[in-house]
Amino acid sequence: MPESPRWPFIHGRADEAERIVGGIEDDIREETGEELEEPQDTMKVRQRESIPFPEIAKVAFTMYPKRAILGLALFVGQAFIYNGITFDLGTLFGTLYGVASGTVPLFIIIWALGNFAGPMALGRLFDTVGREPMISGTYLGPALVAVVLAGVLAYGIGGAWLFLGILVVCFFLSSSGASAA
Repeated sequence: MPESPRWPFIHGRADEAERIVGGIEDDIREETGEELEEPQDTMKVRQRESIPFPEIAKVAFTMYPKRAILGLALFVGQAFIYNGITFDLGTLFGTLYGVASGTVPLFIIIWALGNFAGPMALGRLFDTVGREPMISGTYLGPALVAVVLAGVLAYGIGGAWLFLGILVVCFFLSSSGASAA
């Protein structure tokens, strides 16, 4: 898939952008066997070296407020849950489940492998099944698993291995969503 022509154009590389557009047009002509119509409308794009974050936020929240709020909520929720678990994982295993400090790294390694395996196993599905259903599933799935986890923690059900198994499933899915988003 070629780079978006807008990106190099905005960053002062108009020739590269023209080559990308020309390549796309050539591919369409070859596939359809038809000539393309000349564009009727134009748009003005301002070239610059960088786009400040406040400007990106202004455009996102002005032009796409629902999407921007949803994206921000997903990002913040995922970041807080991920970091909350990650930074407290050793304490949870040691204090809550009585896992010996020498064994805690084994549990963390298993959890980390689940984090890594998720995007590796599910990444291809974002292209075949589709981006929207997969991102939805990889955010809603872990939310449901987190409800199960909350029940396990609230009622003291199971031990360290059940806790680890639920975490692996949760982060197998959520790390895929975070990677794709």
